[in-house]
This record gives sequence, C-alpha cells and structure tokens, in this order.
Amino acid sequence: MVKDIEPTQKIEPFIDMTSRQFANVLFVGLGVGIVTWLLQLAFSKYVFGPIMCNDGSQASCGSVDSYASIGATIIGAAGGLVALVRIRVYRPLLVVLAAVISLWGLFAITGSMMWTATLSLFAVLHAGTYGLFVWLARIRSFLITIVTTVIAVVLIRLFLG
Repeated sequence: MVKDIEPTQKIEPFIDMTSRQFANVLFVGLGVGIVTWLLQLAFSKYVFGPIMCNDGSQASCGSVDSYASIGATIIGAAGGLVALVRIRVYRPLLVVLAAVISLWGLFAITGSMMWTATLSLFAVLHAGTYGLFVWLARIRSFLITIVTTVIAVVLIRLFLG
C-alpha cells in the first residue's frame, strides 16, 4: 500500500499588504486627524458652546471642549472605519479602536498650542497610529495581534500622558 504524501503549504505569519494599501492607510489617518480637529472646533464653537454657555453658568460652560472632543473623536473614528473597510484593510475595527484609545484626550494635551501646530500634530499622530496598528493587525495569529496591540497602546498612552 502506497501512502500519498501531501505537500504542506507554508503559512506566512503576516497577511499580505501592498505598499499602495499602506500609503492609503496613512492618508486615511491623516484625513481622520484633520477632520477630527476641524469637527472639534466646529462642535465647540457652534454646537456645544451656544447650548451649554447660553445661561451664563460657568460650571457647564467649562466642559464644552470635552463634549466637543468626544463627539469629534467618535465621528472621526466612524469615518476612519468606513475608509479602512473600503480599502480592504485586515481587521479595520481593531485598528480604529486602538487608534482611538491611544489618542484619547489629545485635545487636552494640545489645548495651549498654536492652531497650526495642533493641526499638524493631529494629522501626523493619527496617520502614525493608523499605520502602526494596521501593520500590527497584519499578524495572522489573533492572540499575538491583541497582545502586541495592547502593548503598543499602553506605550503610546504613557508617552502622551
């Protein structure tokens, strides 16, 4: 009796990604950073500012920027998720969640900076985190991906906070 030996296929530890896809991810992150910053300004000045500061109460007026940044971050993240799905990125929800957790509170850090520096910082940090987490999400093993992503998020939070 002859046994048929099937050749084993070597499974790569990373999911393939073209350089064009990676560049698109960086552009998505750049766009998300710019849109998030612009939305925060618009929400602060035209939505939450008039609503919360209309009665003259300073207590509620102090939290306008917090509410505006939360709304802008959520809308920016949703747009980033849609864009990553459209360019067929592997594990786009993980990428967006990790980027949001990493950069949460960025508005408070950049509050006293000039607007050009703040906008540039938002764009660069969002592009960098999207690029980093897309690269980490390419790891085929989900457990290793989660562990490396959590480590990266903690390191970024420590660096920013």
